[in-house]
Amino acid sequence: MSEASLYEQIVRILTANNYEAPDNLVNFSHARQEFLPTSFSRNAKFHVVVDGSYQLKADYEEPNVQHSYDKQSQATQTQFKLTQALTVQTAQVSFAHSTGMISRSGIYDLYRKPRAKATVHTAFDKEVTLFQAVVLTERIVAQQIGRKTITEYVMWQGSRQQPHKLLYTINQVKQQVSCIRFHPQRKDIFAVSYGNRNQQNTTKTSYFEIYSVNNIFNAIYRVETSTDVMCMAWSPFQYNIIIVGFLNGQLAVYQIDQCITLLQRVHAHDEFVSSISFKVDRSQFISTSLDGSYKLFEIKQSQLREIHSAKIYDNGYENDIYAKNVPTSQRTSILGVISSKFCQDPKTSFLMLLGTDSGVVRMLSSSLYLSVIQTFIQHDMAVYSVDFNHFNTDLIVSASEDFTVKLWLKKVPKPLLSFDLGEPVMFCRFCEVKSTVLICVTTSGKVCFFDFATDKDTFIVQINLAMEVSTVEISAEFMILTVGEASGQVSVIKLSQWWKDFDLRKLENRKEDMRRKNMDAVAQFIDQCMRGMN
Repeated sequence: MSEASLYEQIVRILTANNYEAPDNLVNFSHARQEFLPTSFSRNAKFHVVVDGSYQLKADYEEPNVQHSYDKQSQATQTQFKLTQALTVQTAQVSFAHSTGMISRSGIYDLYRKPRAKATVHTAFDKEVTLFQAVVLTERIVAQQIGRKTITEYVMWQGSRQQPHKLLYTINQVKQQVSCIRFHPQRKDIFAVSYGNRNQQNTTKTSYFEIYSVNNIFNAIYRVETSTDVMCMAWSPFQYNIIIVGFLNGQLAVYQIDQCITLLQRVHAHDEFVSSISFKVDRSQFISTSLDGSYKLFEIKQSQLREIHSAKIYDNGYENDIYAKNVPTSQRTSILGVISSKFCQDPKTSFLMLLGTDSGVVRMLSSSLYLSVIQTFIQHDMAVYSVDFNHFNTDLIVSASEDFTVKLWLKKVPKPLLSFDLGEPVMFCRFCEVKSTVLICVTTSGKVCFFDFATDKDTFIVQINLAMEVSTVEISAEFMILTVGEASGQVSVIKLSQWWKDFDLRKLENRKEDMRRKNMDAVAQFIDQCMRGMN
């Protein structure tokens, strides 16, 4: 979705064009948390947008609600007429002096409840009737205040001097954030899960939620679970399917339509599910666990079918760089798998990376029954994140608890480059629109940007977020960084696009030219590294 169409969609959602609506609707002071008196209700009209009509009348009275559907704005518009006996206190509120963040409002929960839409009030329920109108109005007022924030999210570009901007925070669950995943098709949608792998800190009840960066009020969906949620993955093949992994080793399939439906729940591993990764062009995904096992599943008619399973050991397999094939009877201890990533290039989507708790990185091939084709042994501690380069899949990156980020080349045993960031690195990701850009995040909230076309020895920009990071995810569509903390807070951060050398709005017209340019740039970088190693 382009920036223009996204902005148009946001404006359509947050505004309603009704020519009968007064200029000064209802003015609510968030600082004082009340409506201040300026007029009686007979002089005021509530103009709200609802998904269903409210009938403010007794059985013997005419409806006190005007309900219509505007095709141009694609919104249902309702204009309330309050009786003279009711009064509402209103006053002008200055949006120019409104500062601070907008937190989620409990009013939005009431607005979304289906039973609230179907409720028919009588004329004698004056207090209830007024309350329904006021809560809906407060939601509209709050949206108008938050409109500036949403607009800045779309239009802000930043600079090298201001490389990021905190849009807002989500702080609804007081549990550690375990995973954040953006939707592969609807780029503004992301899922947040809560859980702790530490058995002493686990809870009997946990959640995963689905948010939109366009909606700063509350979750679109919230699902309560009986055990901690450790990881999630959206299906790129069926866009309304999400796979959830739990602390007890189970996998669950949820379908999202008008509501969230649990389709299936299976026991997959002996310990908690550490990661789930989909093949970009298939309905297949791999799940990994700290018990050292990894399993390949396929979704058939919304049901899971196990295709293959195996375990990771700390000594070699055939075709490994460092070790020869070892008989099963001579294999040593099992390695716990922490991170996984399928290659996102459809031509090489059979390749997959696994990061283990001992620092070993394995490259596997799903076309060869998940056999290991290469092992990378340079990290001293657990590997939290791995990724393929989007323009040259021979180039991969790994981030570890040993403070280092390492770049590897397929069929080369030693790393091309290694960076010490001074603290455990939770996240690493190659940029999807520029081949030589790498983004890394540490446990204390230090975000490092590398551009190997500019400087292959160190990062070019560093951002200090000062957060206790538990998980990170990035949306390349809008350069949105979502950071989950141990306290349960999720921070939505807009990253600067100053380092991009092209306009995203012109990307479609120049797609092939930019792809060739990116492939040439990463090939040149690899050649420089290889010459340095020789």
